[in-house]
Amino acid sequence: FFGRTSISDAEVCGFSIKSGSTACFSPWYMGRDTFAWGQTAEDFAPERWLGNASTGGAASSFQWLPFGAGLRGCLGTRLAVTESVVGIARLLREFHFSFERDGELQFSYDITLNLEGSTMCTVRPLDLLTKS
Repeated sequence: FFGRTSISDAEVCGFSIKSGSTACFSPWYMGRDTFAWGQTAEDFAPERWLGNASTGGAASSFQWLPFGAGLRGCLGTRLAVTESVVGIARLLREFHFSFERDGELQFSYDITLNLEGSTMCTVRPLDLLTKS
């Protein structure tokens, strides 16, 4: 959860917030909110980012907060996203990944996302696969 403390009385989305009150929100929930992301909010749909790389199709970039947002947002966001894309592209170009798991991935959400059980991942260089 993230929390912010109000420094003055305010009204947010029709709710009265008194000075000194702390409002908490969950980035995990915000990333699955059907109001912002539509009925496919729970779906793994990376193509939603092709239309708008800043918001992924949500009404605001404040709906996706891995690096915070606004004045408190991370200065290195663009570098981190670029490095991630380049790194993942290189891994996918050079390696084959296979996964073994019994059943569906289970998780619980607390302050962090807790995964239940285990998944075995086998990684092989692609050039070894083409030689065999």
